[in-house]
This record gives sequence, C-alpha cells and structure tokens, in this order.
Amino acid sequence: MIYNIMVKKIIFSFILAISVITYAACIENIPHKVIYIGYSLEKPFWEELGEKIQNYSQLHGIDIVDLTPPFLPFDQEQTQLMEFALENKVCALILGLGSPFNQKKLVAILDKFKTAKIPVVLIDSNFNHPAVAAFITSDNLFGARMAGKFIAEKLKNTTNPKVLILGGEKQHPNSQLRIQGFTEICEQENIKYQVVYADWLTEKAYNLSKQFLTVDSNFNAVFSCWDPGIIVSEAFYRTLKSSNHLFFLGFDGLPQTLSLIKTGRIEGTIAQDSNQMAEKTILITKQILSQASYQKETLIKPILINKQYLDSLKARK
Repeated sequence: MIYNIMVKKIIFSFILAISVITYAACIENIPHKVIYIGYSLEKPFWEELGEKIQNYSQLHGIDIVDLTPPFLPFDQEQTQLMEFALENKVCALILGLGSPFNQKKLVAILDKFKTAKIPVVLIDSNFNHPAVAAFITSDNLFGARMAGKFIAEKLKNTTNPKVLILGGEKQHPNSQLRIQGFTEICEQENIKYQVVYADWLTEKAYNLSKQFLTVDSNFNAVFSCWDPGIIVSEAFYRTLKSSNHLFFLGFDGLPQTLSLIKTGRIEGTIAQDSNQMAEKTILITKQILSQASYQKETLIKPILINKQYLDSLKARK
C-alpha cells in the first residue's frame, strides 16, 4: 500500500512537472487564462465532469486549461497547482476541492487569490472564503434527506433498524452535508446508525465493510456518501452469501451503479446532474469574466434513481 502511494506520488510529480512546462508554454495564447483543477481523474465522477466542462467551455467560447491531477491528489499537490495558476496571473480559477481536506492550507492559498483579485469558482462543493466568487454544487443536504427517506421506507417493517453509513472524508463539506441530511431522517424515523469514514477511498470502504458487515451483522442497510463506496461494500457482502438481505444506497449516479441497480444488487443512488453542474459553472465563470451580474450560489437538486425509475425510462423509449 505504502509502496503504491510512493509510486503514484513520483509519477504524479513527473507528470505535474511536464504539464506545468507544457501549459506554461501555451497559456500565453489563452484569452482569459482560465484554469480548471478538478479532484482527480481516478474518480469516475470527476473524469465525466471534466469532459463536460471542456465541452461547455468550447460551446460558450472560454478556453480552459485542465490541470486535474491524474491520480488521487495529496493536498499539497493541489495547492502546488493553485500556486501555478497564481504565478501565471490567471483571470479565474475553477476548483474542485481535493482530499485530504486541509483547511489551513486552503485558507492560506485562497488568501493569495483574494490579494491578487483572482476570482475562484468552486464546483461540486463550497468553502466560505472571500476569494470564492461563486460555487455550483449538488444540493447535498436535499439529496441526503431523500436518501434517508428512501431507506426509512425500505425499513419501515423492520424491528430495531440500523444503517451503516460510509462517509467520505470527515472534514470535507460534501461528506458532512450528506451525513447530516441522512442522519436527520434516521433520527426522525428512530433508525439507529453508525458512521465510519472511508476518506473517499474504495479500498478503505471495502475494509470497513469487511469489518462491520458480518453474516450475523445487525445492520439492515448501507448508505455510502459516494457510489464507489457502495459498489465495493455490496461486492464484499455478496461474498458472505448471507441469507440476510441488506439494502444498499449510494450517492453520485455513476453508470456502474446504474448497472447494479438494474440487476437488483443495489437499491438505488442519489444522482448528481454533472451535465447541469458543468454548464452552470461555465456560464457563471463567463459572467464573472465579463463583469456581468451572476448568481453566487447555485444548488442543483439531485434525483433518486432506483430500478423503478430506470424501468420507467426504458418504457418511454
């Protein structure tokens, strides 16, 4: 594990060095010098979101340099990319917060953006800082409450129901909101729950599932704050061949999860609208650059996708 992390860090440092040289050479020709730094291309949601960001930037006439790390970023490396944006005097930065979430480092670098009067547009999450001109994200609280109600309905005839919650990173705003909304409903419905933090890492989610989900487990359902976590959790539980049925619910709406919903292995997912998120981000960035009025806070309501929803889509075709 430690060896793999070291190899990734070395490879990432090499790619980062090459990328900075390449982008430094071409950034002079960019009219607005906008840099986009997503979380990581290892995350399916961010890979998809990055493609849509590029598509809408071309459609709306904004040239964007994508500096999204190819591997799971360490916070100092995302900060390094932000420093590069500062040094090249970009007109705006579009940022998806990475993990681990280091609040002290983030505040320090955002202070520099504030001093340089460079607006920062946050996508997929929010962080309260004067440099943040706008943020566009899913309504995580709404989506998590929807997830809680869905699970509560599934467990309404269960005696002493209990849910295992696989959180992301403890300090990450999205993880906090998704846990908050879900546990609010659990408390209203007298459902016991246990929160464990997987830090957005599938390997950790798998190991936590292995630790807490046993053949005679007293859990009745699992809610994961991101889809890859629920995918590996269900995969582990299936290896136990337990006669007890658990309900599995994720958050993202990834294609892999939809496939598992179709086969009945996962009950559902709270789907984020990455298409609308990408378009809103580009439009608002364009408004900021042209000094037009714009909406600082954009919350995009996610939807619940289950087998019934997918069947209804199929019936319409």
